[in-house]
Amino acid sequence: MKARIKEQEGALAAVEGDYYPTLVATGEFTDAGIEIDDLVWNWQVGVGLTFPILSFARNMYAVQAQKAMLRAVEAALRGLDITIRSQVEQARSRVVQTSARIGPVKAAMAAAREAMKFAMERYKVGEGSQVELLEAQRAQSDSEAALVRAEYDHALAWAALWRSMGRLPAELNQP
Repeated sequence: MKARIKEQEGALAAVEGDYYPTLVATGEFTDAGIEIDDLVWNWQVGVGLTFPILSFARNMYAVQAQKAMLRAVEAALRGLDITIRSQVEQARSRVVQTSARIGPVKAAMAAAREAMKFAMERYKVGEGSQVELLEAQRAQSDSEAALVRAEYDHALAWAALWRSMGRLPAELNQP
């Protein structure tokens, strides 16, 4: 987009240059004469100045058109900048959200492991049932799966943040 802006600025400068008079210098050097044996060196130098009087309106509208195109490209760049900033902010917010989710999931997993220990002890001494033990095992495996999902979501959020900033983590750059 910045290259397109530079291109439009150059085109605008070229069109604005048509407002000004043009200075032309000419020179000619010849070997001429009536007889082939009697040739004489001739030279001529000239300077001219042309004024774009009749094309003033055309130049004015061409300058206006180039300025409008330049403003359009600059607006597109600003829009792209806003879009990128929004994507980065959304990705950053997602990283914060997924990071905040990991702590409670770890606490729930620790509680499920503790409940599993108690259920196992109760089952060993004969006070707990097999159903209670299976429920504790299911709760523990569900909490472990939830932690894996939370960490996976967190890693995806970081990847999205890196991508939105136009960078890749070092691990992804290795062959």
